[in-house]
Amino acid sequence: DRAGRHWLLLELVEGPLVRDLDLEHWISPLEWLGRLHARFARVWDRSAPPAFLERHDERFFRGKADRAVAALAWRAPRLARRMAIVRDRLQSVLPVLTAGPRTLAHGAFMPANVIVAPGDLPRICPVDWEVAAVGSPFYDLAFFCDGFEASTLDRMVAAYRGGAQAGDLALPADDGVVRAIDCFRLHRVM
Repeated sequence: DRAGRHWLLLELVEGPLVRDLDLEHWISPLEWLGRLHARFARVWDRSAPPAFLERHDERFFRGKADRAVAALAWRAPRLARRMAIVRDRLQSVLPVLTAGPRTLAHGAFMPANVIVAPGDLPRICPVDWEVAAVGSPFYDLAFFCDGFEASTLDRMVAAYRGGAQAGDLALPADDGVVRAIDCFRLHRVM
């Protein structure tokens, strides 16, 4: 860094995106995600995260909500007024959005951003890290599990929990995880 030289390493990863696979192939990325979150939560318990990462703090979530209302204001004023009500109610879920261990959040961990590289042990390769941040582990989990009904969601949360626990990341009970996912879904809609 002091010499003004930097390395950028690229790897061509071939394989299908999770979104193009059957549901049974969606489980291993969630286990991987749980292990990733556990690893960075442990590291950042002992040292500070890098300054260049966005912080998923109250300012971040309020800012996103304010921008959603502003984006609607000039095109759909009536809808903007309704969105402002939702934004104002966001205050009640901010403690959930900002709670939990600090970890590395991919920021867009969705089935369209995860490649499964084939092999004896398939590799999970998330792409598009440009919105990576420091925040709650449930941010990524909510984005990946968006739109699933209770029975499938339970299976996905169990897979994530397995990976997180393998890395010694303590999580709340399942109903606490599902509540967090619901709160992050509200953020995603905004």
